[in-house]
Amino acid sequence: MGHFLESMTGRLDTDINEEHRCEVTVSALNCVGHGRSEMQIQSIDFLKDYRPGQTELRFAVGLVDELRQPVVWGTVDVVVHGSNGDRMRLSSVTDYDGIAYFHLGTVERGNWSVSVSAVTHPCYLPLCNTGLDGRRATRV
Repeated sequence: MGHFLESMTGRLDTDINEEHRCEVTVSALNCVGHGRSEMQIQSIDFLKDYRPGQTELRFAVGLVDELRQPVVWGTVDVVVHGSNGDRMRLSSVTDYDGIAYFHLGTVERGNWSVSVSAVTHPCYLPLCNTGLDGRRATRV
């Protein structure tokens, strides 16, 4: 849980080039399907941190492949619907556990929802069937 508290929004910078990562991932998955494996959303989880006078909201989106293995370096785009009707678009990259972390910071009390708008990775087929409903809501 301690790792979750460290927000990892934005793009992940690495020393490995995209082409090398793709080759390693594809060969490890044995190119299931049309030469590339399919991805699906495994989970969308919220973490609320209540403190006097403020509430922080974080959430994480987990990605797996057809074999239920984590999808590393997948880009997850989401739309967050705030309690006041505002919408914001965010993007994050999955870590070695296949989890993309988002930190909204201090938020207003009320209903919040997250919709996954896109999931991409150069070694996987585009996400068409999300597996899990790509939308979750919570009350703060």
